[in-house]
Amino acid sequence: MLKLSNILECQKNGKDTSWWNPEIDTILKGKKRLFKQWQCSKTPEDRERCKLEYAIAKKAAKRVVAQVKALSNENFYAKIETTKEAQKIFKIAKQRHYNCQDINMVKFIKNEEGQLLTDDEVIEKRWKEYYSQLLNETFPSEELQPAQPTIGPIPSVTLEEVGLALQEMSNNKATEPDGIPVEVWKKLDRMGLL
Repeated sequence: MLKLSNILECQKNGKDTSWWNPEIDTILKGKKRLFKQWQCSKTPEDRERCKLEYAIAKKAAKRVVAQVKALSNENFYAKIETTKEAQKIFKIAKQRHYNCQDINMVKFIKNEEGQLLTDDEVIEKRWKEYYSQLLNETFPSEELQPAQPTIGPIPSVTLEEVGLALQEMSNNKATEPDGIPVEVWKKLDRMGLL
């Protein structure tokens, strides 16, 4: 028979494992063994046979786990209905409430004066103040001086500059946006530059 203290203990880590038993463990290990057997099989006939065996075992395991979970839940709710101690019911309700909340980690922060805040609304207000201050802070900056415009036309790239750039490029690298590797341009030499 399930004990209420065991159920509370199982629910502390966020996952209810009160339904787990050695029979389930054996069934799931068998399913896992069949999966490995299916993955390691060599011949197509053997693979098909193992795959079919695994599919049957998987379906059976899923059915058994669902049945055991349902039975565990029935026992749990029956235990709650018959318990005389209201304290245990409130403990379960409180634990489930905390498990459903968004924030599980940060529960306490300090305000600007260094005082510890524990109330949810006050904490939320402090976060809003903090981000409002952080994102709206302005820093003094110097005005940019206007740059002198370029006088005359911009000189064009010469063949010598392109040749020097090609010599400095290393082979066996990713292609440029045109999709042509550097080696092709190097092989073409002057013909490729024209």
